[in-house]
Amino acid sequence: MDLSDFAVEFQTYLDNMEQARAKKQHHDYRRSLFVNFITKCFDVPNVEVDLEKNVRGTSFVGSIDALYKNIIFEFKRDLEDERDTGVAELTKYLMNLHRGENYFGILTDGTTFETYILKKDVLGKIDEVNFLKLSSTEVFLWIDSFLFATKQQIPTSEDIVERFGGRSFVFTSSSKILEQMFQSNGNDSSVKIKLKEWDRLLAKVYGSSVGSEWLFVRHTYLTMLAKVIAYLAIFQTRPKTRDELLGIISGENFRNRGFPNLVESDFFTWVLSPNLQDDTFNLLSGLAQHLSVYDLTKINEDLLKELYQGLVDPMVRHDLGEYYTPDWLAELTLKEAGLKKDLSMIDPACGSGTFLFTAIRMLVNQGVKGSVLVDWVTNSIVGMDVHPVAVTIARVNYVLALASELSGYTKNVVVPVYLADSLVAKVEISMMGDAVSVHVEEGEVFDIPKETAEHPEELDQIINELYLYALKPEDTNSKSLSRWH
Repeated sequence: MDLSDFAVEFQTYLDNMEQARAKKQHHDYRRSLFVNFITKCFDVPNVEVDLEKNVRGTSFVGSIDALYKNIIFEFKRDLEDERDTGVAELTKYLMNLHRGENYFGILTDGTTFETYILKKDVLGKIDEVNFLKLSSTEVFLWIDSFLFATKQQIPTSEDIVERFGGRSFVFTSSSKILEQMFQSNGNDSSVKIKLKEWDRLLAKVYGSSVGSEWLFVRHTYLTMLAKVIAYLAIFQTRPKTRDELLGIISGENFRNRGFPNLVESDFFTWVLSPNLQDDTFNLLSGLAQHLSVYDLTKINEDLLKELYQGLVDPMVRHDLGEYYTPDWLAELTLKEAGLKKDLSMIDPACGSGTFLFTAIRMLVNQGVKGSVLVDWVTNSIVGMDVHPVAVTIARVNYVLALASELSGYTKNVVVPVYLADSLVAKVEISMMGDAVSVHVEEGEVFDIPKETAEHPEELDQIINELYLYALKPEDTNSKSLSRWH
């Protein structure tokens, strides 16, 4: 159903609900109106919505008004008068269902929808929407993203913001859970270190401390979402096991499949603390489910730039100086520069990777395809930024631009996007025998073997091998290290 037809059906639904309210119709009647509305507009068979499902506990027997997938609906005629009763009923349902913490409970009168989750046997409200205060388009996107995601849409930055941005149900519910996770684990020494180092790096970026737990949680959410998007786009399948999902955050799931540096152990892996992994698993499962609406092999724009800007308050963005280049301007600039396969490119402050993404897609449109394209761009199109979240997003955008060309590619894909300060006041490079000597600042000098400098992609692999060895020396194949000797 297109949006214009949906607008007509939505208005009819509101009119019917208003009549039901005026006549003080029973909550079962309101349930019937809602179920008929969503099944008609989203082509969901009535049989998939379970009505009056029995739930039994040791001292409790009840019937859920409506159950769809992992969403419990409890209908009331008057939320103000019956909210306490509804919350108590939802609590009992969630506590007596197997893995009730994975369900959402929605208390509604047909126009206002309050969403709850169970956390440590306590029901907490994480979202509230009022259909009377939303446009038909906003209602469509809320229902579609939360309940009935239409399959395999071509993703756009506008739609990504609607479904996952700061006003979306997904963000609201995810950020509430992340905040609870952080509060429960904020005193853990490893979490404290990650928060401190993240804040320290941002202070270096912007000249003063700008970090807050609020911003840290938002950055965590954004990087988690970006990593899941990358996984789904590259491998074109939803992760099925706990290890697969958690491996998306640690990077192990990418390293084992030929992307050694796409996802590295960063500040935001605090969510992998042992006592948080159940919550992280549930969060990632939900994000993967919501993202299944898209055909991520058909991305033709920088999706994550708008999402990032939408997740940070405009005043905060202004203070941080975070504004990214529009896609159309990046494309115009690259056309004027005469971008083609024989030219290399470096973006020294790449932000979310708009220029990198646009350059790769322009080469695809010029007819550069498959392994030829992947080999060329990974050696010739390079980005760097000093912002840790920007680097993560840029790397994801880089592989999203390549996603359609990765089928059958058998080599490792080392993404040439680096966390580095391109505005260091003074850098001197000189040849010292068989080494390239790099003087960054006074007293800071390091040498790179000439052979390695001539093949920078190998340096990435060496660093990655050393990182893995430092993590688990007993699991590292000694041959993988000796070949660099």
